Amino acid sequence: MPSKVYSSDELVAWLTSAAVPCPFEYEGDTLEILNDALSGADVVFLGETNHFVHEKSDFRLLFARHLLGRGWSRFMEEIGWSDGWRIERYLATGEAHWLERLSLFGHRADSRTDRDDRPTGVFKASFEAYPHGLMSGEHGRFYRGLRAAADSRLRYFCVDIDGDPGGAYADIDVLTASSATLTEVAAWCMRLNRVTGESIKQEIRRLGRARSILPASIETEVRLAIAAAIDALIDSLEYVQQTYSARTYEATRPGMAFREQAMKRRYAAARTNMGGTKPILMSHALHLAKNDLLIEGLRGVGPGGGRVASLGHHIVQELGQKAFSIWMIYGGGEDSQPFSDLPRIVDFSADTLNVRLASFNDPTLFLLKGAPPGVLDAPVSIGQMYNSTFRTPLRQQVDALFYVPRVTPMEFC
Repeated sequence: MPSKVYSSDELVAWLTSAAVPCPFEYEGDTLEILNDALSGADVVFLGETNHFVHEKSDFRLLFARHLLGRGWSRFMEEIGWSDGWRIERYLATGEAHWLERLSLFGHRADSRTDRDDRPTGVFKASFEAYPHGLMSGEHGRFYRGLRAAADSRLRYFCVDIDGDPGGAYADIDVLTASSATLTEVAAWCMRLNRVTGESIKQEIRRLGRARSILPASIETEVRLAIAAAIDALIDSLEYVQQTYSARTYEATRPGMAFREQAMKRRYAAARTNMGGTKPILMSHALHLAKNDLLIEGLRGVGPGGGRVASLGHHIVQELGQKAFSIWMIYGGGEDSQPFSDLPRIVDFSADTLNVRLASFNDPTLFLLKGAPPGVLDAPVSIGQMYNSTFRTPLRQQVDALFYVPRVTPMEFC
């Protein structure tokens, strides 16, 4: 006999009974309730529903510290591959200059000077207004907190395209420094160098040729890192070519589909570099959906552009990996998103789970294990950044919810 499907009122009532207060500054065993489920996971998803809020870093730090204590020390994040390489250098050395060289934080010294690759279409205004300084404050706080909490070496990879491609050239200079005196390597580096006046298509072809003749005299681990950097740069340039001139959000769909496929390639490359160690993947929640087919009512251009599966769906449904997924949702407040034509003040409709949980005045954890059959099976409306909403059954998407009653704009910290 099929399980009874509970009403939204009954869902909220059950969530209320399962609520665990979980302040950001918690100390003690609050998160120990997650441990049994974590032990069987291949990957942990930490999914936020808004990139541009102060509390995102608090959410990540809270769970990262607990996971570090359980032996999880491999991290992935939804930002550019080159930035990830530099973040890992910071985590290994503590040298702050690596964080000063992130494109996410507005570093532009690696950009081309002979060609303008900045957006000219629908992304132009947000690119120019992007809150790099605030991102530096918030993400820098997270990376410093992560390093302070770790008692062993962390590995860190980023799985997105680089929105301002070029950092890989400088990264490869560092990677080849120890072998640059070898004639074969020096000649190869000359072939890798940018050619003044080349188009994006010409640059992609040149990089592909250089990738195919990587010198065998370069140490294997370094050679693999260089190959991964070139692959990521090629994908980033292709994304720029497909997307940055798009005049409408609708026209960005092919580029968004390409980006999602590139993220899957970066995920695979990172897993290879980790040697099979289980990672923590941090991204927007919809990139981490376990089953895209159960997402309803999403307006606009979401992950994959509506044309290809999300990274999370790929990991769970196509690769068959077991993910333990935690989503951060919020009830109200304000963010720092850069799109002038989209809202910053939270205004979710009364039927969203976000508003239905408004009786909780403090950050609260809801572990979904143990719910009666059917209580988590009906689609529920969830609000996210830009006041966009979507509907999905909780049981098939997440293992835990982390509710923040009110979010605030990012801070310089």
